[in-house]
Amino acid sequence: MAWSTDLKWPADSDEGTMQQFPTRQRSQVPLIDRAFHWVSFLKRHRRLPDRSRKWVSDLIYDQMTSGRNLDPVVQLTSDKEHVKAHVDAVLGPGHTIPTHAILRTADEIDTYDFTSGTFVKPTHMSSKVAQGDSVDRSTLNKWLRRNFYYRKREHQYRYLTPKIIVEPLVFDGAPFREFKFYVLRGRSRLGFEVRRSPDGQHFLMFGRDLSVVPYDSRFPAPEHLDPPTCLEAMWDAAEKLGTPFHFVRVDMMTDGERYVINELTHSEGAGRYRYRSRRHPNLASEQEVSALLFGDAD
Repeated sequence: MAWSTDLKWPADSDEGTMQQFPTRQRSQVPLIDRAFHWVSFLKRHRRLPDRSRKWVSDLIYDQMTSGRNLDPVVQLTSDKEHVKAHVDAVLGPGHTIPTHAILRTADEIDTYDFTSGTFVKPTHMSSKVAQGDSVDRSTLNKWLRRNFYYRKREHQYRYLTPKIIVEPLVFDGAPFREFKFYVLRGRSRLGFEVRRSPDGQHFLMFGRDLSVVPYDSRFPAPEHLDPPTCLEAMWDAAEKLGTPFHFVRVDMMTDGERYVINELTHSEGAGRYRYRSRRHPNLASEQEVSALLFGDAD
């Protein structure tokens, strides 16, 4: 199988599935990290990972152990500052949250005038955010000293430069909704809306035809999707942004008419998410979700 230096996945006409990734690229992931992911997968899913199985968790396992997350473009787009350059290049300006400041040192953090109406995040980590009017500077300094790779051995974070980004409230503080789209080989067939409430997060998963997927996480999800006006434009943007990658999740926010890209996620939950169904509260539910994600992909 010929291999070029561009970011395209081997043609669908080639035999095999995820195992088509070049051996020399897989070997770049240290054995200790591959063993870590293998054990973590076994403990979490209570089965062995299988690269040839078209299931979401196996796909993400392969993403982390094959070497794909070492791709420079994957690392670039894992950085919350630099991902905006990728979005601007693909979609044009105006599809990201503006940047107020990038803080690179403890001195810059200690002297910066944080204000209300802003959010503060580490560019080199995931799931960390603080409000500008209640920020703890000591926490931000701890973020600067942390290498997020060591949390779950996700290589896209290993070589990122620690920085703090300050952003304004999205849509000037107006209500917004959160949507996330899975993109596999440049095609997106599956997405979900995150609905937050005092009792937790509710996930509404849906297919490209807007049919609701019977999926549950920790909390029951609503049964009906009220699509925003710009949903089709969001699908299209997700596919354009995901084209350089084998698999990625594109996270967005929308006020119904406009949308912005929040981030790109290359190994969702480090492959530890469990997929449950109202109809089949077991591994069969992951088959349902995965069938929509893979579609007719080879």
